[in-house]
Amino acid sequence: ADAAMYQAKSRGRAQYEIFDARLSDRVVERVRMEDALRCAVQEEQFQLYYHPQVDLQTGRITGAEALLRWRHPQRGLLAAAQFLDVIEETGLIVAIGQWTLRRACARLRAWRDAYPLAETLRVSVNLSARQFAQASLADDVRQALCETCLPPAALDLEVSESSIMADVTATYKQLQTLKELGVQLSLDDFGTGYSSLSHLERFPLDRLKIDQLFVARLGLKESNHGIVRAICELGRSLGLEITAEGIETRAQFDRLRAMGCRAGQGYFFSQPLTADDFETLLREGKAW
Repeated sequence: ADAAMYQAKSRGRAQYEIFDARLSDRVVERVRMEDALRCAVQEEQFQLYYHPQVDLQTGRITGAEALLRWRHPQRGLLAAAQFLDVIEETGLIVAIGQWTLRRACARLRAWRDAYPLAETLRVSVNLSARQFAQASLADDVRQALCETCLPPAALDLEVSESSIMADVTATYKQLQTLKELGVQLSLDDFGTGYSSLSHLERFPLDRLKIDQLFVARLGLKESNHGIVRAICELGRSLGLEITAEGIETRAQFDRLRAMGCRAGQGYFFSQPLTADDFETLLREGKAW
């Protein structure tokens, strides 16, 4: 009954589900996944990959988004999307999020110390809805910065529209507390949620990240082109930097740069890299 209830909830409101062997198999797999993830936390099976962020005008690397990966003993390297819902629901996201934050800050500190190109580099860390709602979030961020002696402005915390619109009053307080630490704040997947202009103007944000869905549609229809241009103009009017996600072609790159979009990331520049491979880019002074 419990399994059927959760399955019904996952499909939206006013749904029903009948328990059968298929659901039973799913429940067993879910329990196995939870157990494996608890072991992964204890045995440090997680790893961070780094997706380069590039200044579209100069081609220089300006930062990197830290992406969580799980080296599963049997299934190999898994992206966060393959287990994120489980660690969210079990609460493991809090401990894993703290680990991610500390590891990303420590890695950037090491790069800044070793390479002249990295002196102004920034690292972006995604915050899940559950992490963002934690009262201890600001303390976790402060501790990570203190442990690594990293300047607060070198850390960019990314929150999604869906995360911040659940409770606008609480969101404002949390963002304000984080901003007082001196960190940067980005609104991720912009255009897919429900934030209003009044909220954007009120929230202490530094940048908007255009969702890759809009970037992928550039060139298909003029209306798609207009949406991205409107987001860029909106960002400029609010004094926010615009970063485009999911840039995969030269045409997308050229269009975004012509619109005045300042920064971007995507497979056109590079796939997410291990720390060692990203360090190679820094050592070579890579530019696009």
